[in-house]
Amino acid sequence: MAVGSEPVGGYQIEMEGYFSFTPDAADNGQSFDFEVEVVDPCDGTDFCQFTVEVNTPICGDVNNDGSANITDAVYLTHYIFRGGPPPNPLFVGDVNCDGITNISDAVYIVSYIFGGGSYLCLYCPY
Repeated sequence: MAVGSEPVGGYQIEMEGYFSFTPDAADNGQSFDFEVEVVDPCDGTDFCQFTVEVNTPICGDVNNDGSANITDAVYLTHYIFRGGPPPNPLFVGDVNCDGITNISDAVYIVSYIFGGGSYLCLYCPY
């Protein structure tokens, strides 16, 4: 029986198990290929291949261009005051780690870039 096809006849196949993969910061931006082998009680074997892409959001990179810079402060200001699109995910806009995405985060980005302000959050708080 191929993976994903419906069983034929009056039987049911029950499988238990799970796949777990926990990437770390060094894995960001990389892809990992996996192959899972499934063996049923009737000695049939099937394989499933899939790829996991690790793309951890960068705090402050509210426009998703790969780095936190002045364009992110502009993007965040447009979101807050003009109803522009929100950061995706929203928590990358919380660069000062206070749990809220607001204008203080845009000011924080500008201060960080031009004034030697405090570093942006290393890890997003959510």
